[in-house]
Amino acid sequence: MEWQPIETAPMDGTIVDLWLVANKQGYRYANCWWCPDRKTWANAIGDFEESCATYWMPLPEPPNG
Repeated sequence: MEWQPIETAPMDGTIVDLWLVANKQGYRYANCWWCPDRKTWANAIGDFEESCATYWMPLPEPPNG
């Protein structure tokens, strides 16, 4: 898995990891999804400004067992 440009991210409710940039710092946020009604990315913590998300990555496979 590699980071992919945010323009290619699924916007159908698929859960992904995001790379966000704010205040010149980069942050990885896990388990995010696109919220079409609010036009923003979100996770259990809250919503993010759309412009902050720069890359996305599919979630890894869960462990076996």
